[in-house]
Amino acid sequence: MEKLTNRQREVLAAVRELTGRHGFPPTVRELAEFLEIGPRAAFEHLAALVRKGYLEKEDGRPRALAVAGYAPALELPVVGRVAAGPPITAIEEAEETMAVDRSLGAAQGDFLLRVKGDSMDGEHIVDGDMVIVRPQPVAENGAVVVALVGDEATVKRMYVRGDRVILRAANPAYADLVLGEDEDVAVIGRVVGVIRRYK
Repeated sequence: MEKLTNRQREVLAAVRELTGRHGFPPTVRELAEFLEIGPRAAFEHLAALVRKGYLEKEDGRPRALAVAGYAPALELPVVGRVAAGPPITAIEEAEETMAVDRSLGAAQGDFLLRVKGDSMDGEHIVDGDMVIVRPQPVAENGAVVVALVGDEATVKRMYVRGDRVILRAANPAYADLVLGEDEDVAVIGRVVGVIRRYK
């Protein structure tokens, strides 16, 4: 693909953002309003992006614009459950998949876990929620992670203090889980988003 100008990169990013936000691509007028430029300028930038292969367009439809190779939603596996309370055994096999919008922070390779318990309600992660987890073996101090303690998984805010790992709840009813270097603890991934289904 041909290289983009700085302005064309901004337009492409705006198309991605608006598509992720609304679930469908913007019209030329919507894009122009978002970028605070004229419709003609927006049209010309879009035409250049189509010509360079970054966008795909189907003639005759007002919203037939799409980022090449980009989908606003991803099918992520629901691989089990995780405790927001005392650790519980995680179910590792995928039970199902679920379409998750990229605007929620989802990326290819992420997975979902159902939350059981109320220890993270101060972080707005409550019983029945789904957390979007980005697999990674390490996380920065203070990150909300899914950690494996022995054979059990839990979601907590993680701190490393010397040779100790502290898994901290966001509910004062739960004490810190302090783990020494001789205890089996591993980071499964970092929580990057939360999905809540209202009944």
